[in-house]
Amino acid sequence: PAMLATLGTPSTAVPTPAMPQIAETEEPKAKQDSNYAKATYTLLLERMAADRQHVESMISRVKATASKGVAKISGRQGASAKSQAKSLCTTEAQDEFSDGERREALQDLDQEVEKVESLKAEKAQKTDSAPDLSDTERKAAEKKAAEAKVAAEKTAKEQAAAEKKAAAEKAAAEKQAAAQKAAAEKKEAAEKAAAEKKAAAEKAAADKAAAEAEKAAAAEKAAAEKAAAAEKAAAEKAASEKAATEKAEKAAREKAAKKAAEKALAEKEAAEKALAEMKAAKEEAEREAAEMKAKAAQWQREKEAAEKKAEKERKAAKKAEPKNKLLIVFQSPDGKERKTVTFTRRPLGVSCNMDSMPIVVGELPSGEAYEAGVRENWVLCQVGNDPSNMRNFPRSAAEPYSSVQETFKFLGQLTKELPQVSS
Repeated sequence: PAMLATLGTPSTAVPTPAMPQIAETEEPKAKQDSNYAKATYTLLLERMAADRQHVESMISRVKATASKGVAKISGRQGASAKSQAKSLCTTEAQDEFSDGERREALQDLDQEVEKVESLKAEKAQKTDSAPDLSDTERKAAEKKAAEAKVAAEKTAKEQAAAEKKAAAEKAAAEKQAAAQKAAAEKKEAAEKAAAEKKAAAEKAAADKAAAEAEKAAAAEKAAAEKAAAAEKAAAEKAASEKAATEKAEKAAREKAAKKAAEKALAEKEAAEKALAEMKAAKEEAEREAAEMKAKAAQWQREKEAAEKKAEKERKAAKKAEPKNKLLIVFQSPDGKERKTVTFTRRPLGVSCNMDSMPIVVGELPSGEAYEAGVRENWVLCQVGNDPSNMRNFPRSAAEPYSSVQETFKFLGQLTKELPQVSS
C-alpha cells in the first residue's frame, strides 16, 4: 500500500501462535486425532484474530502518519498547503484501499473462511471416527467458526464504509481545491512537484518495505505450516507406532490367555477323566464288595444250613445208630488199602478161608461188607465193637491156637448180639 512508506518497516512481524504440543498419552488414536483437530481449529482462530489486529494497527498508523503530514504541511504553507495535504492524504487513503487491495483483502478473508470451513469438514470427519467428541462440542466449534466468518464479513463492511466515506471526503476536497487551484497554481506548482517527487520516493520505499514484510510473513507462515505439518506427522507416526505396539501386546496377551485356557481345559478334562475313572473304580469296588458281601452272606447261610443239616444228620444217625455193632478191619491183598466195616445186622455175608494164615475172605462177600468195598482174598486184621476194644486176627500159623479160638469166640459173641435180618 502507498501509505506504508510513511511507516517504515514494521517493528514486529505478525505473531504466529505456536503449535500446541500433542502429548503422547495412553488415549486411543481416535481421541488424539480429535484433540489435534481442536488444537488446529483454535490455532486458526487465533491467527485470524492476530491478522485482524495487525491490519487495524496498520490502518491506525497510516491515519496517524497522514495527520502528521497534514500538520507539517500546514505549518509551512498555510491554508493552501492544508488543502493540498488533505487532498494528498485523501488520495493516499484512497490508494490504500484501492479496488485491487479490497479484492485482495476480501480474497484473503475468503481464503481464511475456506480454511475454517475445510478445518470444520476435517474436524467433522475426524469427529465421526472419534466417539469421544460429543455433539455439544461439535456444535460449539461450528458456532465459533460462524462467528469468525461473521466478524470477517463485518470487518470487510467496515472497510467498505470507510472507503466510501473517504471517497466522499475526497470529492469535497477536490471541489474545494478546484476553486482555489486557479489562484495558487503557479505558486504551488514547484511545491507540488517536490511533494509529488517526495511522495513517489516514500511510496517506492513503502512498497519495498511492504514487499519485504509480506515476504518475511510468507516465509514465517510457510515455516510455521511446515513445523505444524512435521509435528502432525510425528504425532501421527507416534500414534501409529503406539497402536502397533498395543496391537502386538494385545495379540500376545490373547495368545497367552488362549494357551492358558487350553491348558486349563486340558487339565480340567484330565481331572474329569481321572475323577470319572475313580468314580467307576469306586463303583466297581462297591459292586465287587456288595457281591463279595452277598457271596459271604450266601456262604454263611449255606454253612449254617450245612452245619444244621450235618447236626441234624448226626443226631438222626446217632438216633438211628444200633445199640450193638460189629467192627471188622479188612486189608487188600497188596496191603495198600484198609477198610473198617461196621456190621449192624446178621448174617455178615462174609465167609473165611482158614486153610492158611493170615485168614482171608473166601468167596465174593455180600451185604454190608460188599457195600463197603471188601472183595475176595481180603485179609481179616481186627475185630471188636469199638475202636478202643479191638482184637487182632492171627497173622501166621506160629501163633497159639488158643489165641485163634478166643478171637473167633469173641467174633461169635459180637455177631450174636447183632439183630437177625431175614435174607
